[in-house]
Amino acid sequence: MKPYLLQTLKELALLGAIKNKIEISSLELGKQIESSQQTASRYLLELDKTGMVTRELGIKKQIIQITSLGEDALQNEHLQYQQIFELTDRVQFKGVVVSGMGEGRYYTEQMGYVEQFKEKLGFSPYP
Repeated sequence: MKPYLLQTLKELALLGAIKNKIEISSLELGKQIESSQQTASRYLLELDKTGMVTRELGIKKQIIQITSLGEDALQNEHLQYQQIFELTDRVQFKGVVVSGMGEGRYYTEQMGYVEQFKEKLGFSPYP
């Protein structure tokens, strides 16, 4: 989806157009998306043509509601932002150490290392 259409869809959603029909003029929408009335009108027509919104003409305003297709586009954008900002992929190891290479115990008993274990891993390696 073109970025300017996604931005317009987002602004409509913020105005409540996912759950309800909203009344808005092209001029009002233009102010919301920081563009001209003509540009806002063109974006609405394109969103309507691609099935992202339903659009009914009122007396002075248009009645707009985001369709399930438009909501899916917003959900997809949301998922992409989650991938960027949230660390959901964490690796967790479980097990028991049964042998080592000799010097590990020495280092894991040193206060500087013990503090880092607690800070970074959340536990102390030895009681």
